[in-house]
This record gives sequence, structure tokens and C-alpha cells, in this order.
Amino acid sequence: MIIGLIVGSFRPHGNTLGVASWVKYCIKKTFPEATIKVYNPISPINLLEAPINPVSPKHVHSPDDYVSAIDREWAHAIAECDAYVILSPEYNESYTGYLKVMIDHIYHEFEGKPGTFVTFSGHGAEKSYQRLGVLMGKLGLRHTGGISFSVPMSYIRGDYRVAREYDDEKREEDVFLKELEGELEGELAKMGQTSELTSEASK
Repeated sequence: MIIGLIVGSFRPHGNTLGVASWVKYCIKKTFPEATIKVYNPISPINLLEAPINPVSPKHVHSPDDYVSAIDREWAHAIAECDAYVILSPEYNESYTGYLKVMIDHIYHEFEGKPGTFVTFSGHGAEKSYQRLGVLMGKLGLRHTGGISFSVPMSYIRGDYRVAREYDDEKREEDVFLKELEGELEGELAKMGQTSELTSEASK
């Protein structure tokens, strides 16, 4: 199984890249044999450099039919995934504009596949979680669940940040994430079960 981890921010001094490392850690624990491919707005494909396809992505039914080479590369990358984990910090009660740009470049590549959402902020991130559900539902993603959670204010207003490379040692430092591992892994397991059912149905 190939799992695409789509990360909606790349701020170098924020918490998102560290949270993404934690999510990847949980994915590996839940699916030891899975291949995990991580994408943010500029890496490994810089989607901020490419204009949106001149024909609405809704009317493009093959990754090969996008006009832009960047869009074609992105569409193929997303199409090869069997499931998705979509991660975003909450900015102004919604997911990030960067994530919206990533999603707006394509359309049908998500259709019928399962996905888990992870949103976070200093105050729960429920709004971004809900709005992400509306967005991805429009594209036909099968939302299987996920989590929204609060980051301690010391990680937002102070000097603390989530460890960039989350591992067994760092999990003792970022205790609030350690406490969420069981919940996230349970949500990921539901996504995996749905992915297996989807795969069997397509045979």
C-alpha cells in the first residue's frame, strides 16, 4: 500500500513539519509494510510555481491530459497512492491556502480512495477539520476519520517547537503528541481497512 501524506504548510519555524514527522511515525507503526510518500506545497514538487490548469481539473480525467508538466507530475504522484493522510494547521478557522492550492491543481485522482484528516491549532482546529471534509468530499475522497487537536501555547507563542524528526526518543519530549498516538493510530487503521475493501472491490 502507498500512503500519501499531504502536508499543507512548509513554514520553517512553525510546528507543521514536526507534526508531519509525528504523523509519519504513527503511519509506520500502523502500517509497517506501507510506502509513505510525503508532499508539501514546494517539495518534492513545487506547486506554487505552476498556474492552475487552463481547463478545469474537474474535466481532466487522466493525469496525462493536464497541460502543465508540473500538474502531470503531481497528478501521477497522487493517483498512485492507495490512501491519504491530509495534514493542516488551522489558519483563520480554515485549512491553509497552501493546501487549497495543492488540491486545486487536480481533481479525480482522489476519487473513491480513503483518507484521514489531521488538523491542529492552539484552540482545537475543529473548523479546519470540518471545512477540509467539505473540500475533499467534493473530490470524491472517502473520509474515514481523523483527529483535530490543540497544540500547547508554549509551542506557538514561546520557543518550543515539535521535533522535526519525531522518534522514540523525541516522543518523550513532545508528550502531548505521545498522548494522541493511540487515537491517531486507531483512525489510521480504519483508513487501512477501507483501503483494503476498495482494492478488493476493484479487482
